[in-house]
Amino acid sequence: MKMRKSIRIFLTALLGLSGTAFAQSNFLWVADVTGNAADVGLPVNIELLNEDSLAGFQFTLQYNEAFISIDAVVAGDRIAGLDVEYNSPVPGWMVM
Repeated sequence: MKMRKSIRIFLTALLGLSGTAFAQSNFLWVADVTGNAADVGLPVNIELLNEDSLAGFQFTLQYNEAFISIDAVVAGDRIAGLDVEYNSPVPGWMVM
């Protein structure tokens, strides 16, 4: 029988100060995380490194629902003033 991990998604934003005068650098990535099959509530950070002002953003997270279930989405300190909305239009996809 397959074990499903229960995770929480933490949305965080980091102010990026690096870049060149000719290009803007805006990146969104899922931070590395490891765990055991019995882990429940394992946090997974989604990091934003941006030079542009942040008024909002949207992305789709694809995951294997046979192994992972998402329990909650929590806004980090820097985006705490923004509304955080998410839905799962199909199993294994979450739009945030």
